[in-house]
This record gives sequence, structure tokens and C-alpha cells, in this order.
Amino acid sequence: MISIARDTGLVTVINSFTCEPGQQDNLVSAWRDAAAELGKLPGLVSAALHKSLDGTRVVNYAQVRSLEDWENLRKVGQSKGYFSVMKFGTPDAHVYEVVDTRERPAD
Repeated sequence: MISIARDTGLVTVINSFTCEPGQQDNLVSAWRDAAAELGKLPGLVSAALHKSLDGTRVVNYAQVRSLEDWENLRKVGQSKGYFSVMKFGTPDAHVYEVVDTRERPAD
């Protein structure tokens, strides 16, 4: 289960792809195929894939143990061709630290 919290020491990676509406499902399918293998590598804690309702974006939210683990995932993904998903959209990936979270109080 994905849990977003401060001060966990985890690194957050948010990768947002812009795509043509007709390519969104292809991008999601290719990303799932790549994630099936990359998810077995050490360091990945969790990941969630989102697609926009207008069909023009796909966003991956991932948590890894460290920046080094992210760099390893990225290098392995590139070397094995897992980032072929980029042919379906333009990526914009950045690494983040969670600095604040909010939850609605229970009723």
C-alpha cells in the first residue's frame, strides 16, 4: 500500500508524460510492462500510475529508498530498453522530498 508521509527518508519520483489522446493507453500498457521488471529491482518501495481523463497525460508517482536506488533503476531501465514508453509521450521526471501532508479528519 502506498503511504505518503514526511521524514521517512524515502525519495519521491514524479514522472509526468504528455501524450496524444490516442497514445495514452499504449503509454500505460508499455509502462506496466517495464514496471513489471523494474519493480523487481532493489530500492523501489511503491509506485502508482495515473492517467488523465482528457487522455493527454500519464503520471507515475514512485517512492524509492534513496537517490542512488533511483539512479540504479533509471540506468537499468535505459540499458534494457524499458524506456521505450517514451515513444508514446514526452517525459518530465523530477525527484522530490515530501515536505507536508494533509488528511481529512475522520467524521
